[in-house]
Amino acid sequence: MRKLFPLIVLIALISTAGISAQSKNLTIGKIFTNQQANELYGPVLTSVQISKEELGAAVAKAKKYVLFAIKDGKAFIMDERKVSLTGDLSFLAYHEKANAFSKSVVERFLSSSSNTITFEQRETVFTVSSSESTTESSLPCPPMCPY
Repeated sequence: MRKLFPLIVLIALISTAGISAQSKNLTIGKIFTNQQANELYGPVLTSVQISKEELGAAVAKAKKYVLFAIKDGKAFIMDERKVSLTGDLSFLAYHEKANAFSKSVVERFLSSSSNTITFEQRETVFTVSSSESTTESSLPCPPMCPY
């Protein structure tokens, strides 16, 4: 049994490294029409508006993933480690939930969006909308953070 333990540990480490490497290449998020989003996810409970320019500037600073959240009526735009991409000193604690999207999905969303972007908390999901479309299918972070 003692001879098997190092082998089991080695297999576990290799598996964990493989899963971590795979998660770095995930595409997170999907773009829907506003009608589809309303049918799938229901009404918006809380929302905060930001400009397309502000979101675009923040997303440009991100690496592969962008995290969004609403807290105390304020929109949060963060990188994978929950560091603000907007230059302000506001932050979320590690245990506070944010929603991870792939940078590429957010850039595609922005390319066809109007000037006003709305962060929306619905009953069970977080969405980002413009007058034309909505993006969702994010990962809640924690527990499933993209790092």
